[in-house]
Amino acid sequence: MKTLTLSIAVTSLLSIPALAQQHGKLLPHQNANKVSPFQAIQPGAIKGADYKGYKFTRLPMGVDASTLNNANEKPLFAGTEMVNTITGKPAYVSGVISVVLTQADPDEIAAQLGLVVDKRYDRMNVALLRAPEGTDMLALKQQLKHMQGVSGADIEVVEELRQPD
Repeated sequence: MKTLTLSIAVTSLLSIPALAQQHGKLLPHQNANKVSPFQAIQPGAIKGADYKGYKFTRLPMGVDASTLNNANEKPLFAGTEMVNTITGKPAYVSGVISVVLTQADPDEIAAQLGLVVDKRYDRMNVALLRAPEGTDMLALKQQLKHMQGVSGADIEVVEELRQPD
């Protein structure tokens, strides 16, 4: 029974990132009328700054790209624009982190870390928490994973849905 519940929770977590597009939200590059709060990164300015299969293209304002080269581990900031290195499609770090809970209250965790509860899936013990723009998402993920009552966390990277050829 535990295996079935775990597999349902994992399957649900994999489908959650598509929710942003299903509800009509736009990725930053799709909203031409909005003034961009991002700073462009010159190609090659950040060495080895890939996150999984993505390459950074723009960072949130206030983040100094030159300091990223000196860090042992590269941070991943909420609000970072990226490009998928395989498909070439734009992507965006939304600031949402999916959290699998065992016994913790998502509202309590959010208040403790300065986050906002975006969505709760109580039957699956999953909550989507939103961090403010500029938050180091990798550090937040590690912090959440070490909290009592949290069994896992995953950072949401939003990409366009596939289009038929």
